[in-house]
Amino acid sequence: MNGVKSEKMNLYWPIYKNLEKEVIDISNNIHFDDSQTKVYSMKIADLIVRCAIEIESISKNLYQQLGGNMEPKNDLGNSRDIYFDTDCIQLLENKWNICKKEIQISASNFYFEKLENTILTPLKKCNERSKGRWKKAYQNIKHDRIHNLKDGNIENLLNALGALYILNLYYKDENFFTNEKNCNIIFDNRVGSEIFSVFVAHAEKISVGNNLSDDDIDQSVKNELERSIYIQKYKEESIRFMHKEVVSNNSKFLDKLLNSNEVIDYLQKNEISPGMNPFDLARKAGGDQLFKELLSVSHFNIRPSQLYHEIILNKSEKIYPDLKPNDL
Repeated sequence: MNGVKSEKMNLYWPIYKNLEKEVIDISNNIHFDDSQTKVYSMKIADLIVRCAIEIESISKNLYQQLGGNMEPKNDLGNSRDIYFDTDCIQLLENKWNICKKEIQISASNFYFEKLENTILTPLKKCNERSKGRWKKAYQNIKHDRIHNLKDGNIENLLNALGALYILNLYYKDENFFTNEKNCNIIFDNRVGSEIFSVFVAHAEKISVGNNLSDDDIDQSVKNELERSIYIQKYKEESIRFMHKEVVSNNSKFLDKLLNSNEVIDYLQKNEISPGMNPFDLARKAGGDQLFKELLSVSHFNIRPSQLYHEIILNKSEKIYPDLKPNDL
């Protein structure tokens, strides 16, 4: 059985879904492809403004939840307003690398082909004053709509809506899990959207040894972490189970190794070179035959049916606990 952990009432999500529906309605009248990204209209401009208003509100709410300073001062020591970009988005970037998170356009009736139109980083540079394309468009439209109507285009709209989508996912703070071992988590990477989908870093690619930490996660996964909004991983009880099995089997191998006649004889005649591991020692002392014989005693009994998985929101925190041989 699969489940979702989320306890927070979200008043922002229904508004986001209404905005998304209006964008889909526009796509039924305008063919959304690479040649149409600069198409603009009053309706599109209005949607950008509405997205930005929601972004300001939800980012300030997240900022408060993260302990942001709710009474900031200016350089003269006087009280000032909280800025949604340089205060709020900046704190979210510090905590979660949120400005680097990517989403993919996956709507069936959107026909973009260029990478820059299908993979978006909508909060990029939005923590900086006067940076971020949709954010500049919002300011231009808000202050002088007549002369800046061209900023009310499809490209800026999708990036503004994408920014609001990402912030909503972090506000919802949902984790997905399974209550059954070896049960695939039913996870739709659109996470409720009809337009966007998220990237998931698969942190099950990990080398489990006597010592274990996030450093043992495969490099290919580490490269995905920065842009991924979710992480699929083993639950803590499963990673501890695997670590225990590995430590136990390594101990059996080492004990058998040091008590073998071939190794005892080898150590009496030779010094162990720095950095020689037990596997190398086995091959040096008795060749592949001894190595295979020793390896047969350290039989791993880990089966997929013994493991639990979960998908968690990527908050740039530790994924797995640091484990050592005595942490059993």
